[in-house]
Amino acid sequence: MEGMKNGFQKFRFPAHARGFWAMWGVVFALGGYLPGVYGSAAVAWADSIGSQMEAGSGCTGPLTYQGYDYKLVEIAGQCWFAENLRAVRYRNDDPIPGNLSANRWTALTSGAQAVYDEKESNLLQYGRLYNGYAVDDPRGLCPAGWHVPEKEEWNELIAALGGREVAGKVMKADPWYGPSSGGVVIPLNGMRVNRTGDYKDQGGWGYWWTASAYRLDHAWAITLFEGDDIASWDHIDITCGIAVRCLRDQ
Repeated sequence: MEGMKNGFQKFRFPAHARGFWAMWGVVFALGGYLPGVYGSAAVAWADSIGSQMEAGSGCTGPLTYQGYDYKLVEIAGQCWFAENLRAVRYRNDDPIPGNLSANRWTALTSGAQAVYDEKESNLLQYGRLYNGYAVDDPRGLCPAGWHVPEKEEWNELIAALGGREVAGKVMKADPWYGPSSGGVVIPLNGMRVNRTGDYKDQGGWGYWWTASAYRLDHAWAITLFEGDDIASWDHIDITCGIAVRCLRDQ
């Protein structure tokens, strides 16, 4: 994936240090959201995360990239985008093809991006959906000094959020998606399907690429389901379009 020199076949990744997310209100959101669900242990855990964030390494936003301002969030010393990526150009300013018909999408063998149902409201709320070719492109999706995280880095975030059995509930709250009114959870982003070019699963499932290949034509992705609290792993065909979060290099 991004940072690989020779594509999925070689699975070579840069030696990024492991890193993850401080945004306004995150301590309040974690401290206020978890206690009613998980009790006093969650309060202590949220306080611990808050102290780590206060001692963080300057993960403050917004960060402006290609005309969009991104809030940032820090957990356990690791700094992430608090919103899905919306870039329409690679890091070197080359365009990433978009606004493609279903027929063109299904025939792709190179990077592309889409907006769910091509609606501006979806762009603002969910960001863009990128195929795996775009994530793998050596020109890079994320800003300089940032990268698409590897599976191991996602696992570190999941561990910091209490483990995979509960991390999904935390990720579906404001600190993961960015601010929303009244603490309402923002619906999940869905995907663009590889075989038909259709869009599906918005509001039911969320998917995010990793920089780790599963096999030649599939890569690992983190998935969240509206109906449970689990942060799950799946391997997704690289011709599908799903979301991207950027993680700061360390």
